[in-house]
Amino acid sequence: MRRLCWLLLLFLVTAPLAAHADGFALAKQGFQAQKQGQWDEAIRLYSAALEAGDLDDKSRLLVMGLRGNALGIRGRYDEAVQAFDAAIRRDPSSPLPMSVGGWSICRRARPTSPSPMTRRR
Repeated sequence: MRRLCWLLLLFLVTAPLAAHADGFALAKQGFQAQKQGQWDEAIRLYSAALEAGDLDDKSRLLVMGLRGNALGIRGRYDEAVQAFDAAIRRDPSSPLPMSVGGWSICRRARPTSPSPMTRRR
C-alpha cells in the first residue's frame, strides 16, 4: 500500500511536467511547419498545442494569433476571425490579434483583391 501511494504521488508530480512540454513542443513544431509553408499542418499543431491546455497566458495568446494567421492565409476567413476574436477576448490590451485579425477580416470582405503585403509597386 505504501509503495502504491509513492507511485501515485510520483505520477501526480511528474504528469503536469510532462504535459507542459507537450503544448510547447507542439507549438514549436507548428511554427516550423509554418516556416516551411505547410499551413494545414501548422494549424493542426497549433490547435493541438492549445488543446493541451498547458501553455502560459503569453504563449497561449501567441499561439492563438499564429493559428488565426495561418487560418487566414489558407483562406479560412471565418475561422480566422473567430480565432482572433477569442484572442482579443483573452487579452484585449494586446495589439497583435487586432492588427493581424483586421487583415483577415479585410481579405474576407474582398478575397479577390491583392494583399497590401504582396502588392507590387
